Amino acid sequence: LKRLPDFIAARRRNRDRLLDLLTPLEKDWHFISATPGSEPSWFGFLMIMRQPDHTKLTKLCRGLDARKVGNRRLFGGNLLLQPAYREVKHRVIGELTNTNKIAQGGLFLGVYPGLTEAMLLDQANAVKDIWASV
Repeated sequence: LKRLPDFIAARRRNRDRLLDLLTPLEKDWHFISATPGSEPSWFGFLMIMRQPDHTKLTKLCRGLDARKVGNRRLFGGNLLLQPAYREVKHRVIGELTNTNKIAQGGLFLGVYPGLTEAMLLDQANAVKDIWASV
């Protein structure tokens, strides 16, 4: 627990650095920020496509995988889109617009405390390079 404050500070620093590096993609991506008054220890850098496109997001994720850049699709949003919930009885109120955007366009990048500046640059450059080609 003595090292926890340093881990939290590193995660925040890495998240902020990725935000700085990926700002040029703001026209296509929404970058999640902290709730006012909160100071999260970021688990990852969450970005959501402004116009979710499963095909483009899949190409981006595969490209990041090929370049060994850790990423995860966001598990969440509209869970009714998950195969495990196909046969579950449920009711839907409204169109679930935002949950669908998260499910179909959400992506996490890692903010592990051990990431160096060079690693963060590689991560951001990979995202920008691959995104430009999808």
